[in-house]
Amino acid sequence: MSDNTLDALEAAKETMRNASRTLGKIDAREQAQKQIEDESPEGLVQKVKDVAIAARRINKVWDAAQALYEKVSPWAGPVLRPVWRGAVGVKDAFVWAAYERENGELKRDADGDPIFSIGRLGRVFATAAMIGVSGVAGVQAAYFYGTHFSEYTFVTGKEMITPGEKYEFSGASSLPFSTQLDNGKYYQVEQSLYWPRLMYPEEDVFAMIPQNGVCKVEGFGFYMKELKWLHKATESYQNVFNASCFPLTEKQTDSIIMNKSTPEQVFKGMTP
Repeated sequence: MSDNTLDALEAAKETMRNASRTLGKIDAREQAQKQIEDESPEGLVQKVKDVAIAARRINKVWDAAQALYEKVSPWAGPVLRPVWRGAVGVKDAFVWAAYERENGELKRDADGDPIFSIGRLGRVFATAAMIGVSGVAGVQAAYFYGTHFSEYTFVTGKEMITPGEKYEFSGASSLPFSTQLDNGKYYQVEQSLYWPRLMYPEEDVFAMIPQNGVCKVEGFGFYMKELKWLHKATESYQNVFNASCFPLTEKQTDSIIMNKSTPEQVFKGMTP
C-alpha cells in the first residue's frame, strides 16, 4: 500500500474521531439543556400543572362514584349488607377451620403469625360435608313423608327427558284427555339418592308405564291445579317412585269413554 493511501486513511480516521467528539458534545449539551429546562421554574410549574390536572380527574371520578352510590344505596343497601355480612362470615369460618387453635385462641408461631393446618381444615370440611349430607337427607325425608300420595290415573303418553336420570309421563283423571276438560297433569320419574332411593328410574319405574294405559302410582310432591302454570314453568311435577299399570287397547279406551269410567274403577276391574 502506498504512503499516500496510508495518509488518506489516517486523515479519515482523524475526521471520524473529531466528528464523534463533536456529536458527543452536542448530545451532552442537549441533555444538559433538557435538564435545565426540567429544573427551571417553567418546568416545575408545568409539572405542578400536570399533577393538578391528574388530581382533578381523580376527584371527578370519586365524586361520580359517590353520586352513584348515593343514588343506588337506598335499593342496594339492603342487598349489599347481607352479602357483606355473608362474606365476612365465610372469611371468619375459613380462619376458624384452617388455623390451629389452643384454648380457643389462634395458635401462633415465633413471628406471631397464625399457624395454618391442612389437617384441621380437612377434618372440618369432612365434618361439614357429613352434616350437610345429613341435613339434605333430613329435608328430603320430611318432604317425602309430608307430601306422599297414592292415586289412580290414565296414562296418555310418556317421554324421556334426561337418559338415566329424569323421565315424564302425562296422566288424566278421565277420558278423553283434553285441554278443554282440564283433566290432565304431568308426573316425573327422577333419580334420587334418598327418600326414596331410586338409582335406576328407567328400569325400576318408567319401563313399567305403558304409552297408553291405566296405573296406580305412588309418589310424593306438592301439586295444586290452580298453580299448573307454575309447575309447568319450573318443571316441578310430582315424583313417582312406584307404579302398577295395565295397557289399554283402543276398544277398551272407547268403552271407558262411553261408560265414563274412572281410572280406579278400570284398574280394579283389571286386577286379578
